[in-house]
Amino acid sequence: MKSRFFSFIIACSLIVSAGAAEWYPGRILVKPKDGTTFAQTEAFHKTCGTKIKNILMAGDYPWQVIEFSPLESVPDKVQQYIKSGLFEDACPDYLVEAAIIPNDTYTQDSNDSYHIPLIGATAAWNIINKAPDIVIGLVDSGILYTHEDLKGSLWVNSKEIPDNAIDDDRNGYIDDVYGVDVSGVISGDPLDTVGHGTHIAGILGATGNNEKGVAGITWNTQIMSCKFMTKTTGSISGAVEGMVYARKNGANILNLSWTISENVRILQEELKTLQSKGMLVVCAAGNHSSDLSQQPQYPACYTTTYQNIICVGNSTSSDAKASNSDYSSTYVHLFAPGTSIYSTYVGSDSKYSSLNGTSMATPMVTAAIALYMQLYPSANWKDIKNKLLNSVEKKDSLANYCSTGGRLDVGKFITGKTTPAITWKEPTPITYGTPLSSTQLNATSKINGSFTYTPPAGTVLDVGKHIITANFTPSDTSSYSPNEFGVTMQINKTHATLTWNELSPIIYGTPLSSAQLNATANVSGIFVYSPDTGTVLPVGTNSLTLKFIPTDATRYFSENLTNSLVVIEPPVPSSPTLVIDSKSKTSITFSWQQESSGGYYIYQLQQASFAEGPWTVIESATSPYTITIGPENSFFRLVIIPASE
Repeated sequence: MKSRFFSFIIACSLIVSAGAAEWYPGRILVKPKDGTTFAQTEAFHKTCGTKIKNILMAGDYPWQVIEFSPLESVPDKVQQYIKSGLFEDACPDYLVEAAIIPNDTYTQDSNDSYHIPLIGATAAWNIINKAPDIVIGLVDSGILYTHEDLKGSLWVNSKEIPDNAIDDDRNGYIDDVYGVDVSGVISGDPLDTVGHGTHIAGILGATGNNEKGVAGITWNTQIMSCKFMTKTTGSISGAVEGMVYARKNGANILNLSWTISENVRILQEELKTLQSKGMLVVCAAGNHSSDLSQQPQYPACYTTTYQNIICVGNSTSSDAKASNSDYSSTYVHLFAPGTSIYSTYVGSDSKYSSLNGTSMATPMVTAAIALYMQLYPSANWKDIKNKLLNSVEKKDSLANYCSTGGRLDVGKFITGKTTPAITWKEPTPITYGTPLSSTQLNATSKINGSFTYTPPAGTVLDVGKHIITANFTPSDTSSYSPNEFGVTMQINKTHATLTWNELSPIIYGTPLSSAQLNATANVSGIFVYSPDTGTVLPVGTNSLTLKFIPTDATRYFSENLTNSLVVIEPPVPSSPTLVIDSKSKTSITFSWQQESSGGYYIYQLQQASFAEGPWTVIESATSPYTITIGPENSFFRLVIIPASE
């Protein structure tokens, strides 16, 4: 099957780090000894002024969640129960806290989807890209199950009738259609309001190839929402109850993107039961920049006790250990990309966000296992784990930080072949109208083979962001699988080509017209000139400007252009011939070419007694001008003089 690269982009493990003093006030967890009756424990609770809030079947053994006044000392109450001799174990209900590191929200950029080709997801997708038969128990902050990119990958409890307020399947939870909420008041509605669980769900199984948002490592699976966190905290009792719910309601694998710093027996017992049931548990290493051998976090540090646990650290796009990721060559098995991962988020049914942490790395491994389980349904957990760890991409940069010294390679995990690495620097933006060429289509690989690009060279892309993919076919197909890599290509608006030729001078008094305002463009649009048509410019060099507004403003910029226009003085008209009047009375008409209104010159009719003058102005004249002269001797003339400025 031909795979398609998606830029969606895209660990923040719900990494929970709780210190020794971080617990719920007024609550402890106790495990009655074998042989202790319920009546005996009830009598002791009354003596202590406590009551049972809930009975939690961790590891199929009834732990009791005990509540009392929040003003009482939790450590003292634990000691009181241990000294009674009736209880095998007692401990605080430790807090589990998220360690989320948000980055840019709703940013679709190929930089945020680097993990897809890096872990060889496209190579795996050529074989299998969906795990519809696999149920993943997501024990976290719930899921925004109405999200556009998650609705196709939700586990649905077919035995439960929605919204009838009845426990139809009699599993102890009412209307648990998509999972359960055990974060406080027990509910069958695991709606996420925090965002952490929804983000992880997108990495696990956001719908692929639907032209929306992101693509999960599986394009379709069944994610069971086991909500135990609200805001950024949850209790270990809630976490374990969520794990028990997932186990008892058909989950095939658990994703635990959280940690606590306390070694809690109730958690151990449930993990032991999960191992006996053959269920894999994928957990986060933690976000404390610590060596787990020196500063333990759980369940990460149970990996040597329970072999069904796989612990994941957070690596970057360059396969380096993320600075805040916990590590250990003993407890951490492998790394996976968990830095700047773009995925689904809360806030709206179409919202996405980029987060960092081992929480984001963990579901990549979980989803890879889901694909393998779908492809090989008879494989047992031991074989799956061995296959996974033997398929990692060895990296010198990770050699001292995990037991395998490598990073997840889902392509090799699924195909058995090495996924060739592809190097392709994001191209420099180009302008609309520039065809794609080798300047942009220049991906490389250290393995011999050939690249096919989509779209191909010569394509002219529209303005905006586009994903260009490079499909690499190795020459040695027996050892290497094909791989696909994508980059974001930014196409910017381009500049229209404007032409406004040099303008010929005009005579003063000539109004501007299309003879001067005659610029052209290679695309349609509107020309706005300043000064506009009809304007009479002064003598001298004048600056003209225009603003071009393209009709297609999505592809072309508005442009400004200047030009200069020289306005010259009009030529001086020849004066009419002097007229010498006879002594008889006569009427004479003067005619001449009149300058336009506002011209640079005016005409005056002058009279003198002698030809030499002196001349006096009769009046300013307009053509034609008729005057009656005589009978005395007089001289008349028409003269042209400059108008006063």
